[in-house]
Amino acid sequence: MEERSKSELSEWLDNTQRESWQLELIFSGFVIFLLLAGLEPYHSLGERIDYISENSTHYFVLISFLYHLFRIALYILTVAVMFHVFLRGLWISTIGLRSVSGDIEWDEIKMHSLFKDFLKKKIPSFDSYIFHIEGYCSISFAFTFLILFSVLATGAYFFCLIILQLTSRAIMGIPIFTGSNDFAGDTIAMIIFALLGLVYLIDFISLGRIKRIKWLSRYYYPIYRFFGFVTFANLYRPIYYNLIDNKLGKKLVLMVFPISVLVVVVMSLKYVPDAYIPHSRTNSASNWYLHDSYEDVAKDEVTKERPSINSQVITNNHLKLFVPYLPVSHDPTIKYHCPNLEPGYFTGVKLRGGISMGRIINSKSKPEKLLECMKKLWTVSINDSIYTSVNFRFYEHPVRKQQGLLSIIPIHHLDYSEHIIKVDRIRYRNDSIEVFQGRPLWFYKDN
Repeated sequence: MEERSKSELSEWLDNTQRESWQLELIFSGFVIFLLLAGLEPYHSLGERIDYISENSTHYFVLISFLYHLFRIALYILTVAVMFHVFLRGLWISTIGLRSVSGDIEWDEIKMHSLFKDFLKKKIPSFDSYIFHIEGYCSISFAFTFLILFSVLATGAYFFCLIILQLTSRAIMGIPIFTGSNDFAGDTIAMIIFALLGLVYLIDFISLGRIKRIKWLSRYYYPIYRFFGFVTFANLYRPIYYNLIDNKLGKKLVLMVFPISVLVVVVMSLKYVPDAYIPHSRTNSASNWYLHDSYEDVAKDEVTKERPSINSQVITNNHLKLFVPYLPVSHDPTIKYHCPNLEPGYFTGVKLRGGISMGRIINSKSKPEKLLECMKKLWTVSINDSIYTSVNFRFYEHPVRKQQGLLSIIPIHHLDYSEHIIKVDRIRYRNDSIEVFQGRPLWFYKDN
C-alpha cells in the first residue's frame, strides 16, 4: 500500500510538473494585477505609517521598519514575476513556432561553413533551446520566492536584533528608548548577535561551505539551528537545497546577494542636475517660496512636521496659520511646562472591538487647560513683529490629516506687498529649554 501511495504521489507530481506552466501564468497574472492595482493605496498607507512612526511612541518605528521591508519584498516580487511572465511568454512563442516549422534546417540556410559550424555548436537544436527556456522559467519562479523569503528573513533578523536591545535594557532597568551611551551591555549583546548572524549569512551565500568544515561543524550546528528558527528557515530551506543540487540552481543562489546589493544601489541612484541652486532649503528658507508650506499649492504634499498657511497670496484680511501637534517632539516640553496637566487621552496600545482593554479617554482632562498650555509653545511673528494675542483653537486639518492648532490672524493693517511670517517653538531638550527657530514663510497680501 505504501509503495502504491508513493507511486501515485510521484505520478501526480510528474503530471502537475508537466502542466505547471499553466498554474504559473495564472498565478503570475493574478499577482501582477493585484500588485499594480494596489500601488497607490499602498503608498498612501506608507505615508501614514511614516507620519505615525515619526510622531508617536518609538514602538511604531518597528511597524514602519516592517512596512518598508514588506515594500521591498513586494517590489522584488513584482519585478521577478513580470520577468517570469516574459520568459514563459517566450517559451510559449517557441512552442508555437516549433509546431509550424519544426527544428532548424541548417542546410536550407545558405551560409559559409565557418558560420554554420559556429551556430551549430551554439544552437545544437531548437528543441534544446526550448528546453533551456523551460528550465529557466521553472527555476526562476522558485528563485523568486527564495529571494522573497530571504528579504523577509533579513527583516526577521533585524527585528530580533532590536528586540534583543530592548530586552537587555529592560533587564538592566535602563530606559528602553534613550540616546544615552552609558549602557554598553545591549551593545555587546547586539555585536555578538550580529557576528553570529554574519557567520550564518556567509554559510548561506557560500552554498553551505561552513557545514563542510568538520572541526567547525560541531560549534556551528547550534548557531545554524538558532538562526534557522529566527529567520523562519523552514520556508526557504527546501527551495534553497533543491536549487543548489544542480548547476543552474547554484549559479542563481550565488546571485542572491549580488542581486540584493544591485537592487539597493539602483534604488539609491540619484542624478543631480542643478548647479547654482542653494543646497539646503531649510537653512536658506528666506530665499525660497517653499511650496510644501502652502496648503492651496502643496495639498497632500504639505510637510507634516512644520507649520503651514493657507496660501501664498492672501486675497482678504485674514491669514490662516496651522501648527501641527507632534507628540514625540511636543510632549516632553508640555510635561515640563505644565507638570500637573491632565492629558486628554491615555496613550499606548489599547484593545477595542471584540475585546476591550485599557482606558483611552481621560475624564479629568480640561480642554481649556490643554489649549492654554499648548499655546505657550509657539511664538508667531510677522515682519519681525511678535504677535502676542494670537488666538489658537484645536483643529483637525482636513488636508494634512493632522491634529494641531489653528489661528486666523487679522492682517488688515498690512500693506499690499510681500510679507514674511515666522513661527518659533520652545522645546525641552537635554534638561533645558531652548528656542527652535521656525523657517520663514513668504506671503503676498493682495486686494
